Amino acid sequence: MVANNETGCMIEIVGDVHGKFYDFARMDRGVPIIQIGDMGIGFRGIDNYGETGKQSYPTTMPDNIHFIRGNHDNPQVCEGHPNHLGKFGVKEIAGLRIGFIGGGYSVDHPTNTEYVYQRIPNIDWWEDEELSMVELQAAIDLITDEKDGIDIMVSHEAPSEITKLMMRKKPARTRTALALQALFENLCDTNKLPKLWVFGHFHETRMIHMNGINFHCLGELTKMKVDIVK
Repeated sequence: MVANNETGCMIEIVGDVHGKFYDFARMDRGVPIIQIGDMGIGFRGIDNYGETGKQSYPTTMPDNIHFIRGNHDNPQVCEGHPNHLGKFGVKEIAGLRIGFIGGGYSVDHPTNTEYVYQRIPNIDWWEDEELSMVELQAAIDLITDEKDGIDIMVSHEAPSEITKLMMRKKPARTRTALALQALFENLCDTNKLPKLWVFGHFHETRMIHMNGINFHCLGELTKMKVDIVK
């Protein structure tokens, strides 16, 4: 499996969209696309014209597009969207086994007074933006127990230690990041390592290789083309 930004590919993976649906639509070339959260579904934030307060989003997308939710997506709206992969799971796309866990934590949540702007509940922040502990444990178990392993893992946040090493930040202590770290350790222990793990959330594009996995962080509207040699 080779990840790059130039050659032909079997799938494409796209970073945060943040409601810039027109720009995202222009990236669609008909191959399978996986968008890794913060699509902006049901999010009353910035729209294509730089205005705020609107809640405009595509209710349907082409069948080749799949997405997981981030912390800037309305969980309930995502659950009813036909292109949403789901909260977590394993799905075969273009012959590849894709593991996925959605959701993420907003540092500018309504009770964090360190930020000038605090998000507004049920407008641009949702209490269930992260999966519950029960759901995250179910996700860990399901992906770890996948008989033949997975080829690619996608998530919105990153495993906590990858955040530290790759983004040069303190290890994330959100329950999502800790659950992803536990999944990473499980996959290492069971020798079911995916070749590639892609996440967004940090609005930067970086890469690190660790324990046989290529970890990629994608910036906003950054597209990764993935050539597969199985």
